[in-house]
Amino acid sequence: MPAVLNRRSLLAAGATLVLPGSMLSASGAHAADAERMRPTAALPRFSFALIGDLPYRRFELAAVPWLLEDIAQQCAFAIHVGDIKGGSELCSNELLEARIAALSATRVPMVYTPGDNEWTDCWRPAAGDHDPSERLDWLRRAVFERSAPWLGPTDQAARRALQGHATGDLAPGGPDSFATDRLVRQRDIDSGPPENLMWIAGNVLFLTLNLPGSDNGRRSPLDDADRFERDAHNRRWLERALAVANSARLVAIAVAAHANPGFGRGIDPSKIVGDDGYAAFRHDLARLNARFSGHLLLMHGDTHRFRVDRILPRLTRVECFGSPFTSSWVRIDVHPQRSQPFEISVRNASAPRDESTP
Repeated sequence: MPAVLNRRSLLAAGATLVLPGSMLSASGAHAADAERMRPTAALPRFSFALIGDLPYRRFELAAVPWLLEDIAQQCAFAIHVGDIKGGSELCSNELLEARIAALSATRVPMVYTPGDNEWTDCWRPAAGDHDPSERLDWLRRAVFERSAPWLGPTDQAARRALQGHATGDLAPGGPDSFATDRLVRQRDIDSGPPENLMWIAGNVLFLTLNLPGSDNGRRSPLDDADRFERDAHNRRWLERALAVANSARLVAIAVAAHANPGFGRGIDPSKIVGDDGYAAFRHDLARLNARFSGHLLLMHGDTHRFRVDRILPRLTRVECFGSPFTSSWVRIDVHPQRSQPFEISVRNASAPRDESTP
C-alpha cells in the first residue's frame, strides 16, 4: 500500500519521515549499481525546502516572511513548485511582480517553476482575460532569462548554497568534464524553454520541468501543439538528466514540477482511456526510472495535499502543502552516504514572538 501521509499525522513541527528501504533503497540487480554510484569521497549532508501553491490571497502574504525565515534557518536552498497566486486573482504584471518580490525576500536561493495559476489559467475572466502564452513570456523575462534564474540572493554565497558540492558538468561539452558553479537552463543546452533548469547539489541532480496544472494546460485556449512541444522539451530534459547522472555517478535524480500528474490513471500511455494531459509525462518518468539505477524523487504541488508515496520501485513522489496551509513546508534532508538518501519531514513556521508583549 502506498504510504500516503495525512496532514494531521505529520503537522506537528519536527515530525520526521525516514522512508523505509522498501520504498527508496535499491534492491536485486540494482543494488550493485547503486553501490557503484556512491561517491568515494565523503560529502556532507544538506537540506532543502519544498513549498508551492502559495501565497494565494493577499492576507496570506503576512505569513510569507516567517515561512521564509524558518526555511533559511534550516536549509541551503528552497524549491517553489508554482502557483504564486490564486486562480481568481488577476494575472496582472503588478500582482505577479508583487508575489515575486515577496518570495525573493528569502535569505537562501529559491528555485521556482511556473504553475497554472500564473500562466495557463490567466485566460479566465476573473484572472484578467490574458493570453496564456503572453503571460508565460512575461514570466520568462521576469525570472528565467535573468543571469541568475531563481528568486532570492544571487551572490557567490547563494550560488554555493544552491550548488552544494557539485560533481558533474551540465554544459554542452559533455558531463565528463567537471564544474562546481553551474545552474543551467534548457535554453543554454538546446532550443528548450529557459524555465527548465538543472543543477547538481551533493551527489543529486535536480531539474525543473514546465508541467502546469489544469491538465497540462488543456483546459485553456492553448492548442495541443503547445502541450506536445512542452512534452517534447521535458522529455529531452529528462534524457539529459539521465546522461549526466550516469556519467557523474550520481545517486539520485530529483524532479520538480507543478502538476499532480495523476498516477492513479496508469503509467502505460497505450492503456489510458480518454484525454489525459499527463500520460506522456508519466510514461517518460517510468522510462527514466527503468533506465536509472539510483533513486528518483518527484516533487510537485497542485492539489494542496501533503503526501509521500512510492509510485514504482526507486520512484517516490512527495507533494507539498499549499494554501491555506501557508505556514507548513516540507524539509528534505539528503544523506549522500546512505543507500536511502532522502529523509522527508514536515515543518511549521511560527509567527515571531512580539517581545513587547508581556
